[in-house]
Amino acid sequence: MNLRPSLGQNVTPCKSIDWVRKAAPRSDGSRTDIYYGIEGTNVRLRSINEVI
Repeated sequence: MNLRPSLGQNVTPCKSIDWVRKAAPRSDGSRTDIYYGIEGTNVRLRSINEVI
């Protein structure tokens, strides 16, 4: 994931981001998937590697 802004793109820093971690059991009950996201948005990231 490229987190560097491209030229001409305005970037506004923030003090902090409130992360949420949700457990979602699979419908067959085989295991539970963990999703990460930013509180107050519907963005859902699959793994911790997508977060950092």
